[in-house]
Amino acid sequence: MSLIFKNKRRSARLVLNISLIIFFCFLSEISFPKSRNIIIKLNPSKTTNLILGGKKRITAQVKGTKNKGITWTLEGEGTIQELSPSKILYSSPESFSIPPAVTTITATSVKDTTASGTVQIIFKNIPFSGLVNNEITFSTEADMYTSTIKSEDISNGVATNITPQITFSSTAPPKITIKLSPLDTASTANAKISLSFKFSTNSGKKIFATLKNIKLTKDPSSSVLSINVPYDEVSNPYDDRIGYTLFDPQGYDVGGGFVINKVSGKIGNDKDTGPILTNGTDSLSFDPLVFKQKLIENLLANFKDYGINESDLTSYLNLVGTFTYSIILKGTFVAVDTGDGKYKQINSITGNVTVQ
Repeated sequence: MSLIFKNKRRSARLVLNISLIIFFCFLSEISFPKSRNIIIKLNPSKTTNLILGGKKRITAQVKGTKNKGITWTLEGEGTIQELSPSKILYSSPESFSIPPAVTTITATSVKDTTASGTVQIIFKNIPFSGLVNNEITFSTEADMYTSTIKSEDISNGVATNITPQITFSSTAPPKITIKLSPLDTASTANAKISLSFKFSTNSGKKIFATLKNIKLTKDPSSSVLSINVPYDEVSNPYDDRIGYTLFDPQGYDVGGGFVINKVSGKIGNDKDTGPILTNGTDSLSFDPLVFKQKLIENLLANFKDYGINESDLTSYLNLVGTFTYSIILKGTFVAVDTGDGKYKQINSITGNVTVQ
């Protein structure tokens, strides 16, 4: 009897233990969903690079549940547009803050809000230099005129209609100057750019010049920006790394029945006179009068056998009329302060200069 009673007690304890295990397992399933069984994978994953103003499709894949519902959230700059329950289109802003805000997109499971995936957007074309006071200056020996770039002037990275409201003399066209300064949180310490200028008249005559390999360098111990212009003291027409690339206006009748239809070549950038000069720190100036003289010297060298003289070229290669100018920064961007704690990037400045 004693032995039988003992076995019954042991059986009852075993049944009780099994019942408790089942109960707690059931309770655990109700109170603590197994989020580790639901996985969300994003494409792209973790991080992705995107230019300012660019767009990116982001997709989510939900595993571990039949409920594929996703909630999308954005923290930072830009906007998201849902294309389908598992796909969005992210649009990055055209402006940015200093320092640039961290932008994160999160996809969260509707079935289990503890299951999520994130991707961080990294803007890869944040300028490290800014246009001081958003200004471009037009100066003669007697006066200086300033045009300010406003946010509404900027479209697709181009600042348009930056024009001085003054008519200049053809004997003293203005020097065009931009002044740059490194941004406080420069992600890049240096850049190499090409600086281009283009002049064209209403009659279709054009002068185009590009100086390559200008170096912008930020002093790591200060906020000083150094600009190194590659001077070409001995002009080499076969060296693409230095000098100006120029295109002569079409249709210049230089006398004797000879017409210059189109001429291209190289002229050097003189250390002391330009046409492009830097003050050694943060400003670049373009002098169209020096450029005109260098162009004349270049054409005289190319057409000396045709009996063309300097007075003829000086007469026909004048700078009279309304000229369209463009400053194109190739290889980098410049930031313009929009006045609301944001900046916009520009890669070129265009406008008109009137001389008579």
